[in-house]
Amino acid sequence: MLPLIEADFLSGSLRRESFMRVGKLFTANTALILEVAGHFESAKIAEAIARLIELLSVRPQGDTF
Repeated sequence: MLPLIEADFLSGSLRRESFMRVGKLFTANTALILEVAGHFESAKIAEAIARLIELLSVRPQGDTF
C-alpha cells in the first residue's frame, strides 16, 4: 500500500488519510464513478507502476516455469 498525502495530487484531494492499494486491481464501468476526487502527480503514478511491476515479478518458491 502506498500512503497518499496532499503533495501527491496535482488537483483535488481526499477527505481522510488514504492509501493506494497497488495489489487490488479491478475494472469498473464508468457509470459507477460518481465523481473525480483528484489527479495524481506523475511521480506518484510512477511509484505505483514500479510497485505493481515488483508485485507481478515475484515468482513463488518452487515455480518451474
